[in-house]
Amino acid sequence: MAYRHSQVISATAPLAAPLAKQPTPIPANSNTPNTPSTTKGKSAQTKGRAKEKTRTKKSRARFHATWEESGELTKLDYINAAGALRGQPFAWTLNLSPDVEQAANDNERGPLDYVSRRVRRHLDREPMLQGAALPLWIVIETTDSGRLHLHGAIFLDNSEFAPAIRRALSRAGGAWDAKAGEEYQTDLAPQRHPDIWAAYPLKRQGRTRRHVRDARALKHDAPVPIATWSRELVADAKRLLEEERRAIGRR
Repeated sequence: MAYRHSQVISATAPLAAPLAKQPTPIPANSNTPNTPSTTKGKSAQTKGRAKEKTRTKKSRARFHATWEESGELTKLDYINAAGALRGQPFAWTLNLSPDVEQAANDNERGPLDYVSRRVRRHLDREPMLQGAALPLWIVIETTDSGRLHLHGAIFLDNSEFAPAIRRALSRAGGAWDAKAGEEYQTDLAPQRHPDIWAAYPLKRQGRTRRHVRDARALKHDAPVPIATWSRELVADAKRLLEEERRAIGRR
């Protein structure tokens, strides 16, 4: 475009005295002997890209980690799916009172151990839930300020248990001082998007581990477990994972 524009300007300018004959400019994209051909280079690049695409598809399409190789995110996804085989999946969030949060951080085995035992104990004490099978999973998370709270799931073969579950969780969270916000201490509802809910509690797992280490004065690389689940869910979770591995041909 710039070359054509310069031709138009020179055509409308006043005539000047003739100049010595200059060599005719050769456009940059000309394929004359003065300009090296790029056809060979383009052909090599095209072949290279085709090989790269082939290698990428072959290396990625057939990979699926085993249970032992998987991280908490993958395992929790299959644990959640395994729980759904046993009952209706409910999602829950629980805010802790300052006393319960402090006791969790002071626990010798860490906050996850403390809150998981506390939740299970209050579920077992609820009269309406006596003898009921209540498989669940629990994840601890911290806010930006470091406040500890819980996310989890519980699987019910009877939806009428939901009010009793809410009461038990609220007791596990401890006495709620702010009466104006008491309804926000415990949130319990059917899972709408199970895959998303299984991933949501781990969205800031690095920050959570850092806060727990700081609260317990641990070394910067000390292991901090943040997720736990009922043992009876593990066998089904492993089976579901292996079925998917076989489906894509990875053994």
